[in-house]
Amino acid sequence: MMGRMSFSGHLVESYQQRTGQPRDRHRDAAYSYQWAVLRDMLARLEVILDDEGVPRETAERVLRCLLYGSPSVVDADDRMERDAELKKLLTEQP
Repeated sequence: MMGRMSFSGHLVESYQQRTGQPRDRHRDAAYSYQWAVLRDMLARLEVILDDEGVPRETAERVLRCLLYGSPSVVDADDRMERDAELKKLLTEQP
């Protein structure tokens, strides 16, 4: 029986869309495997945090921090912008 998507599932999907990651069928096998492992790890962590009684807001911040390196949506956006700027700078420099 299929339930609604977990927070971690939505988080990974959102991350992939925001960073322009290709859909699964457009990835090579190793890259797809790495994403599968990451999705599984985040889903397991979400269950563990719920089982341990960690407040939902805290659990979501932890999951976001693990994926984005920042606990809040605004911080994650800022970090992604900085990363994009750095990537652009590094590709322009010889």
